[in-house]
Amino acid sequence: GSNDPKALKERIEKLYRLGKKEKYQPYGDIVYYAVAQLELELNRFDAATAALEKSIRVSTNPEQKNASCLLLADLFFDKKQYVPASKWYDSIVVQSLRDSVQMNRVLQRQPAVKIIATNIAAIEMQDSLQALAVKGEKDREAIVRKLYRQLRKQQGMKEKEDD
Repeated sequence: GSNDPKALKERIEKLYRLGKKEKYQPYGDIVYYAVAQLELELNRFDAATAALEKSIRVSTNPEQKNASCLLLADLFFDKKQYVPASKWYDSIVVQSLRDSVQMNRVLQRQPAVKIIATNIAAIEMQDSLQALAVKGEKDREAIVRKLYRQLRKQQGMKEKEDD
């Protein structure tokens, strides 16, 4: 049957091979979106989200990119993972959604998950600061120095000799 796990896995493999062929690369976003849908039938959330992220990365079609962002946002929302859900809802061009049910869902969820995601980030920051506060002075300095170097590196700055 079409829901047979072995058959689904074979279809996923075929789609991945298709996505790698040069002549199908312009349709990669559609191919990886289809892979994600099959992965969901197998209840493989991580594989589905990875396929959707790849669909978005290779997309040249704004409508397909929107569809992939919407499915990704909804998946994270349903798993109560509001930080990534917020990111993907923010990536959707709401005005270009043709389905009014989808549009209303995004417009309803977008502000709520943004508030939740902001609060989660604040809580995580507080937890990190509290964890840092209970460490000894030398450990605290070492951690802060390491973070400082990471931030400078992320911003493309050279390390200073005196840190």
